[in-house]
Amino acid sequence: MIRWSDLVHGAAGMRQRTISLLIGGAMVIASACASAAEESFVPFAEHAQLALRHHYWDDHAHLFRNRADQGDPATGDFNYWWQAHALSAVSLAVARGSAVWQAADLTALRTALLARNGGHWTNDYFDDEGWMAIAMRDAAAATGDQAFRAVGRLLWDDIRVSWNDNCGGGIPWRRQQRDYKNAPANGPAMLLGAAFAQDGGQAEDLPAASRIATWLLATLRDPGSGLIWDGINRTGKNEIDKGWRFTYVQGIVIGACLEMRRATHQDTWRETADGIASAALTEWFAADTGLCRDHGGKGDGGLFKGILVRYLGALAAESPTLRGRIRSALAANARRLGTLQAAREDALLPATWDAGSAPGDLELSTHLSAVLLGEGLLLKAVR
Repeated sequence: MIRWSDLVHGAAGMRQRTISLLIGGAMVIASACASAAEESFVPFAEHAQLALRHHYWDDHAHLFRNRADQGDPATGDFNYWWQAHALSAVSLAVARGSAVWQAADLTALRTALLARNGGHWTNDYFDDEGWMAIAMRDAAAATGDQAFRAVGRLLWDDIRVSWNDNCGGGIPWRRQQRDYKNAPANGPAMLLGAAFAQDGGQAEDLPAASRIATWLLATLRDPGSGLIWDGINRTGKNEIDKGWRFTYVQGIVIGACLEMRRATHQDTWRETADGIASAALTEWFAADTGLCRDHGGKGDGGLFKGILVRYLGALAAESPTLRGRIRSALAANARRLGTLQAAREDALLPATWDAGSAPGDLELSTHLSAVLLGEGLLLKAVR
């Protein structure tokens, strides 16, 4: 366990000083390469990753703690989908050459995840499987290690065959409730089918992704606001949860639309992503300051806005229509959170991006949202 007190003495202190020097070098390079009108968010992203490593990563278990500086992830509660998003966050950092993480960390995490999940990759929840499969693809892209892709493929195949005709189609939320369909399960599935179709996948991948996309947008998109509703038939009454509109649902569907555009070469998918993103920016980001009004809350909710900003960043890299608006909003939030890093470079970053600071026992999910904000700002266009 690496604590702030370790920074003065010992191996942990040496590691910290080395990482800090590397981050400093990255800051100088970023500053030199940036134009006068371009602001570098490499320092913000690196320091958010540094905090992720210092406060949550367990060097012995090779897993992430659920709370900062607390607990043993090898024996405590295992949160499969938080670990998946941590894997994605670290993969994005490795892909851009972060000084904080190395490819070996991703491999160690994969090995530990398999053991912690009982020696298998599947899960009772298809949405959780989808997030893990996306994370494995992120890790494969960062490292070139096809063992990650193979895990993602295994999970996607398990998700794909769960399609059924309840509620007119769609992927169920979990194995024990196959008549409840929601965007958290179908958004990742849509993204995965389109992504695998582009890199040597199987013949059924793109048709499956297209079928899921058609069902999702026809069933769960609000024709008035353009936002995505959460799900249908949760209570067994075939009703849509129109009062449930969450940031992460918008994010994953934006990301899925971008993958559909790449797979089909049809710009209408980016236009759909633009429409959802514009509605999300209006709903959750203050018009005057750009600061995010989704305060997340505890538990899973802490991750919600992080998923949105990750995929908003991906869209900004590819959308001439919304690039400026998205980058302005994300940058405003990074600048605000960056003020907390000025006092301590490995500062925990809170649920409230528009005010306040983080408690010392901050949950992993909440800090991950800020990490994903930093990575979202640094994403490049995928061609």
